[in-house]
Amino acid sequence: MKNTMPGVFPAEKILLEDIFAGGYREEAAIRQIYCRCFPPITKMIRSRGGNEADGEDIFQEALLVLYQKIKSGNFELHSRLVSYLMAVAANIWSKRLRKLGRESFPDSWADDIGWEETPDFLPEIIEVHKPEHILNQMNHLTEDCREILRATVLENQSMKTIRIRMGYQNEQVARNKKCRCLGYLRKLLQEI
Repeated sequence: MKNTMPGVFPAEKILLEDIFAGGYREEAAIRQIYCRCFPPITKMIRSRGGNEADGEDIFQEALLVLYQKIKSGNFELHSRLVSYLMAVAANIWSKRLRKLGRESFPDSWADDIGWEETPDFLPEIIEVHKPEHILNQMNHLTEDCREILRATVLENQSMKTIRIRMGYQNEQVARNKKCRCLGYLRKLLQEI
């Protein structure tokens, strides 16, 4: 596993390192991940037509994806662990629904599970960097990125309002743009 994972919370980095190390540390780390991440993932699956058993299956598959990536030695986490597992689980569930011919996640599925806040790099950025560094590096972003970050972070506008304000096709496009812009900001901050 790569030694540097900037912006990852120290406790989560330790969990990943413990899984990579194997043995009893691996078992303890997996138990902790299960306790932290299983409830929100099963809640998401149930809110989208699944049941408890579906939630357990999807969680296990998402955990297996994480495990295999960690063991490959090239895994880098760039968000909260629960965010990563939620995204993997959402993709697995969406594929399963398509395979069964059932409806996949609509554009608004993220709102139902509080996804809008979870993949956000902002808590990590604020924890690691001084506000003046953040504001200074924001000046290096495109005008679109500065505007969407101002709207979401400073003005606390909803994705629906931002979609209309910025002329995006749907709220998911606005969410994706926000996530990309936060990623650009994070990369700029890592370079200072």
